[in-house]
Amino acid sequence: MKVHIGKLILEKLKEKRISKSEFARRINKSRQNVQDIFKRESVDVHLLYEIGEVLDFDFFSLLSKKDAKITDLNNKLKQAQREIAYLKRINDLLTKKK
Repeated sequence: MKVHIGKLILEKLKEKRISKSEFARRINKSRQNVQDIFKRESVDVHLLYEIGEVLDFDFFSLLSKKDAKITDLNNKLKQAQREIAYLKRINDLLTKKK
């Protein structure tokens, strides 16, 4: 599950009703650089922190929640694989008994 950070930044910018020009001024970038940020799938950590300060949003917590979801799904997958293996063993034993 990839997070397109540029799209998330743009969403937050719209939620805060800050113009792209004003946003560019606040992060000390040109308007063109800001347009490029919205297209990026990843952003430098320092820049992301600065953007989070301007938009009053913790992008890092959002990303860690995504990581937590992936970890949870992986754990569930491993558990399901163990259960399938266990059921196969039971099935093999029942098949041999016949």
